[in-house]
Amino acid sequence: MKISVVTPVYNMERYIRETIESVLAQRGDFDVEYTLVNDGSADSSEKIIIDIKEKLAKGEIKASCRSFELRYIHQQNQGMYAAINNGFAQATGDIFAWIGGDDLYYPDSALQKIADWFANNPESMWAKGICGFIDDTGAELRKGVFKSYYQDWLAKGIYGRESYFVEQESTFWRASLWKKVAPIPTTLRSAGDYWLGIQFAKHAPLDSVREYTTRFRIRPGQISSQNAKYRAEQEVIMPTRSIAAYKVRLFSIATNKLRILSPLWYVMFKCMFPTKTPFVEIR
Repeated sequence: MKISVVTPVYNMERYIRETIESVLAQRGDFDVEYTLVNDGSADSSEKIIIDIKEKLAKGEIKASCRSFELRYIHQQNQGMYAAINNGFAQATGDIFAWIGGDDLYYPDSALQKIADWFANNPESMWAKGICGFIDDTGAELRKGVFKSYYQDWLAKGIYGRESYFVEQESTFWRASLWKKVAPIPTTLRSAGDYWLGIQFAKHAPLDSVREYTTRFRIRPGQISSQNAKYRAEQEVIMPTRSIAAYKVRLFSIATNKLRILSPLWYVMFKCMFPTKTPFVEIR
């Protein structure tokens, strides 16, 4: 199985080497096609990437999986989603994923666990592992929890607004699913992952995998920290809210902000959503 990973890079000199090394360190019986798309960085990101690429070609650096191809693309600054589209337009793998230029895969076997999942579940079109969180220095903030997702709530844009997020960096999908919905609109600057989840959910459910796969870095100034811009784009992507969305918002307020006890949480969920099985997060 070949996994195509894309990393959009914009002024990531402080973090990009560690990100690349986390991909190189993935062990297992699978092939990796890793494409880094430099979106017009003005720092030394390009120099770092080329240095690693040259050392890999000379055998001074070795990957840990069956085979590893590192591709480098430079483009004029067009935005993150233009970079991601560009990378996937040239991808040839069976499974696709993108990881930010400051995020990390869990050591050693994260991609092997994903390869095993898709091999053992041929009907699965996209799947999500557990995402942990690190700070600017790489220290762990939170280990992350297992989350399950309802397909209709995904298609209605409920996750990431009325309920918890689909952490994109821990999400993987088959190439055939990407081809049904791509490309991500380049008018988006922040919420392309939100758009993509809605589009994917129109075709297939999101499967949750009980394996730690990714570490998301929380740092000052990152796009994902600009909540107002992200919310504004969500309003453009999904301007009309469903009745289900308002019910989920009410439920979230009651359970998260009012801290309703778990027995009442279960009863409330069954009353508000009688056709659904209550989800549980494993902490």
